[in-house]
Amino acid sequence: MCCALSRRNRSISSFVPWLCIILRFLTRSICCGEFRGFARRGVVVADLVRSDFGIVGIYLLTGFLVRHPMNKFDGRLSIRHAFSFRELAAAAAEAGWSRFGHRGFPVNRQAIWLEGEALT
Repeated sequence: MCCALSRRNRSISSFVPWLCIILRFLTRSICCGEFRGFARRGVVVADLVRSDFGIVGIYLLTGFLVRHPMNKFDGRLSIRHAFSFRELAAAAAEAGWSRFGHRGFPVNRQAIWLEGEALT
């Protein structure tokens, strides 16, 4: 399914939202395969960061502020399945990426990207 989706439309705008939504539910080997396919194009992949702080924060947020059972379930599942900062960098390196950018952002977010000379 992942490969079929990525080959239908070759524009970056279709890849990035798709990867942002499902990255945390893919196995590491599938992520590496998808990263290899993107290595010839400029790409940004953004996702949650799995961390102790994030897990505690999501459980507090979903325990006190979120009322809908599906949102509680999805929030807790998503943070548990997210890649840690090191795991996402290791998956990109395993896929053959070199000289990639990787940065954490506020509220448990991370992004990894290839651009410019790293694409050649």
